[in-house]
Amino acid sequence: VNIALKLSEAGSLKFNDPDFQQFNSQERQKLFLQAPLDKNPYPQVLSGFHLIDPASGELVPRYFHLFPLWLTVFFKLWRFSGMFAANTLFGVLSVLILVPLGQRLFGSRLVGLSSAGLLANNMGQIWIVRSPFSEILAQVFLLAGIWILSIGMIENRKRYCILAGFLFGLTLFVRVDSLLILAALLIFAWLSFLVQVEIRSLHFPLVPFLITLSLAIAYASLHTVMFALPYFSNVTDVLASSLFIPSSLTFAAGFCFFLILSFKVRARLVGFFSSETIRTRTFFLLCLIVTGLFAYAYFIRPHLQPRKDYIPLPFPQTGSVRFYDEINLVRLGWYLSPLGLLLGYLGSLILLRRAVKERVLALRPFLLVLGFFSLFYLYKSRAFPENYWVIRRYVEIVIPGFLMLASLTVVSFFDAGKCIDLAKWVPDIHKERPTPSPSREGNQYNRSTAWLPILRVVSVIAFLVLAGWQLKASYPLLAQTEWEKTFSQLAGLAGANRDADVLLLERGQFQ
Repeated sequence: VNIALKLSEAGSLKFNDPDFQQFNSQERQKLFLQAPLDKNPYPQVLSGFHLIDPASGELVPRYFHLFPLWLTVFFKLWRFSGMFAANTLFGVLSVLILVPLGQRLFGSRLVGLSSAGLLANNMGQIWIVRSPFSEILAQVFLLAGIWILSIGMIENRKRYCILAGFLFGLTLFVRVDSLLILAALLIFAWLSFLVQVEIRSLHFPLVPFLITLSLAIAYASLHTVMFALPYFSNVTDVLASSLFIPSSLTFAAGFCFFLILSFKVRARLVGFFSSETIRTRTFFLLCLIVTGLFAYAYFIRPHLQPRKDYIPLPFPQTGSVRFYDEINLVRLGWYLSPLGLLLGYLGSLILLRRAVKERVLALRPFLLVLGFFSLFYLYKSRAFPENYWVIRRYVEIVIPGFLMLASLTVVSFFDAGKCIDLAKWVPDIHKERPTPSPSREGNQYNRSTAWLPILRVVSVIAFLVLAGWQLKASYPLLAQTEWEKTFSQLAGLAGANRDADVLLLERGQFQ
């Protein structure tokens, strides 16, 4: 909010503030900065702004800038009420996108409708749309990109694939963790090229999609160097201090070597993965891996010795606090409910079956993006342990993705119950009951399939319990008003103190 207000006043991402000129002198650095410029070349002198030129007082915003720019537009149009309504609008768009996304990915509008309903009353989603955080805008671009790409893949539409590349590229201007999307899309492109005998035999225009995405990456890199270098440098320094960058570079180098090697033996791999037996074995292997990861993260990891991994408290507070990464999956269950986690796990197995065994190409971007974000943030949350901050890590794709998988499980069970004609089991009262067939095979068939209609009842009950569980958790947020009458009180104070430049409010008293 502070960044958006300052940008609306300055009219530019870079601007000079006379209050921070001549900060290259040692006296002003000792007086106003926490550390000298030789140790911290880009200090955060204002909340949300870095000083990049100590002589002229040139400032740039912290973080990536697309979300604050949207807040600036809403503030210009509708002032504070519009600014705080922006995330509500983005949240509604995310809910609406899930309906056609479920139709395109899983061939069922019911999956989209049920997942949209679950997301609309999810505690994490409601919590975040009430606050001006950038995750909701990234969520809109990410879900829209997967949806548009699925249309281009299924209908072989070049323009849709280009638009999808543009939408995925926009996420790079919102959050730094959008790099995970690029890693997932890189593997998706590798798989798409690898399994085809010839590139021309691809079932959708992959090359225009990759060209558009590459142009967006190039422009985002230039934009980062020009306007967000202090923030990006700070992120890389934090990751380097935790040995994340060296290990990531080692993994990336090994993965690139694997990519090059795979293209060398591409012809053999095409024949290898075209075998239905190989795909079935690969599917079962992936199911075992996913089951093992879920069991370890939920039942074993919370009881292991926690790592000594701490995050420092923000200035002016001192000390540090643990991340509590060992309970990440359990903590996700707080926002989805344990039943939601179970249904999401079963949905992941169904998703793997369709993507791997049945070779549904349109499912792979969703599977890979959700998998990368889930593995990364369920391993390391990189956030303060308060729920208010942890939810931000999951709301971008993990919570919507798990709710879609849970809905896929429910709808799959419901459809399985349709395999039996219920008219055979609920005879018309106006007709005589048919005489059971004495055939042994017929009776054996009836006994083996008589339980299938129960799946429809179980699936409906599971969905109602999951929706009710979420509604119970989110209802207090729906009825809450934060800082009620704050604007009117501020207006009254400003009117009573017209000659004052600054109003100092004691913490906790003005609410």
